[in-house]
Amino acid sequence: MASAPRIFISTGELSGDYHASNLVRAIRNQSPDATFLGVGSHNMKSAGVEILHDSSSWGGIGIWQGLKKGPAINRIRHKLIGEIPRLDLDLIIVVDYRVFHAALLDGIKHIDVKKLYYFAPVVWPGFTTHGIGKLYANILESLKNINPIGGKGTINRFESLSELADKLIVAYPFALDDYLKAGADVEFLGHPLMNAIKTTCSKEETRNKLGLDESSKLIGIFPGSRDHELASHLPVLKKVIAGLKSEIDDLHLYMPIAHPDHKSVVAKLLGEQADGIRFVSGEDYGIFNASDIALSKTGTSVQVLMALGVPTVAFYTVVSSLWYNISIRFFVNLEHAAFPNVLAGKRIIPEFIQDDFKPDKLLSASLELLADDDARSRMTSELLAVRNSLYKQDALEKAAAIALELAENT
Repeated sequence: MASAPRIFISTGELSGDYHASNLVRAIRNQSPDATFLGVGSHNMKSAGVEILHDSSSWGGIGIWQGLKKGPAINRIRHKLIGEIPRLDLDLIIVVDYRVFHAALLDGIKHIDVKKLYYFAPVVWPGFTTHGIGKLYANILESLKNINPIGGKGTINRFESLSELADKLIVAYPFALDDYLKAGADVEFLGHPLMNAIKTTCSKEETRNKLGLDESSKLIGIFPGSRDHELASHLPVLKKVIAGLKSEIDDLHLYMPIAHPDHKSVVAKLLGEQADGIRFVSGEDYGIFNASDIALSKTGTSVQVLMALGVPTVAFYTVVSSLWYNISIRFFVNLEHAAFPNVLAGKRIIPEFIQDDFKPDKLLSASLELLADDDARSRMTSELLAVRNSLYKQDALEKAAAIALELAENT
């Protein structure tokens, strides 16, 4: 490797784009002349990555979203398999987004360049298959060669990824055993988001700057970053916002925007309820920390709020309620959906998923939480306890050092 490593880094969704951008900055702190190019969006671009393919629109959940977006994403994957060998790289890093990256790594496994899987995929605690889903998994287990991703069945994703990546870094301690049993070179360094989330002002200082007093209520609305999340969540949140405005005299609302283009989408879908909402950056942790409560879709935003100990009401819906209910009835079971609840194995924050994602339910839970100081205090304590289980000092710096060591040994 030259003194200035040349690194390809790829991510699929905006949350992964954010995590990748933090890793890029951490690597640059240790190797200022490092060159980055790859697949990502505005977060990675702002970190100085040359974007070869923009992945900002790739996010999607469920079969329908996969069918819609899959062909275009697959075309880019095939292009990359041809492009990457000509890039003269010292290291290849892929971040999360398992299906795409497992297939990409399989397509470039012949290249003599070290490969790092950052935020390596996991199976969530409490997630089980049953009925047809269990039968399907067992069939894949017995017919390992039918899966084009690494030649392994889905149930053996750990073996597949262990063969395709030289090093894997997981963000959750429960994932270690599966990868170690598969023979992977894997490490849990702590969840880097827990290190990245810092505030420069106290909650009281931020509220003073915003002109809020003790009677003011500051509420964050986190609808999501995927196009279909905005389309599915905002019509319901529009009614919740209207209810909050009618019930709370001194109400202040803010909403993080994951991508600059989303502001016009949000304004259109919320209509007059967008009036008075402060649009902020997805990294404006000071205002998040100053919140009385937040309403957030499950995912990265809930993790951020958990790291700050912000009392939260979580929600999520996919486009097809019919497909969701078929999946739950015949294929899989997930005891909890919100990140803190999954890790704790119990209900810390209220969550309203799919058929429970109704304006009256979200509004009632929000008002109840706002009215109960003790409940908010207990929730904050439990959230911070989960956060502490994921925190390790210098997680990003250690990941960056691993990346540079791999590049050195290519």
